[in-house]
Amino acid sequence: MKRVIIVCCCVLAVCSCVYGQIQLERQALTIAGGHYTDGSLELTQSLGQVATATVQSDELILTQGFQQPFDNITSTYTAISFNKLRFYPNPVQDYGNLQLDIEESFQLQIELFNIAGQLIRRRTESLNKGTNSLSFDYRDLSAGIYLMKLTDEDQALLKTVRIVIQ
Repeated sequence: MKRVIIVCCCVLAVCSCVYGQIQLERQALTIAGGHYTDGSLELTQSLGQVATATVQSDELILTQGFQQPFDNITSTYTAISFNKLRFYPNPVQDYGNLQLDIEESFQLQIELFNIAGQLIRRRTESLNKGTNSLSFDYRDLSAGIYLMKLTDEDQALLKTVRIVIQ
């Protein structure tokens, strides 16, 4: 961590001395993330930007830690809409049920994570328009708090459900 901060400070010092001689491209120093392009839609996401520093002159603004806010959204994504989503019983002892009332058919990906963020299970279901009921067997899991992440076929987050297993 100290090494990253020292490197960033050195880069900022050098850039502030010679900013008129170079053109800086938009970049972010991160632990993880990515840039995705699909036709007219671009998405950049990042994790681990822990420090923020801004150097500014009449002709230059350099911000380390967060990306510059000049993105334009040229298309939108419409997530699947639920008329009803219900998980029961909660708390769970042996079996849990997920009931969804949806307006169109799609592939649902279900991921179960423990409280430490470790993936415990993954399951994909083909859902039809209308009411869908899914059952889950939790008898082999330890008591505790789990998170069920529901995403569509494009990996768009639809809902996260907190589950307590007794």
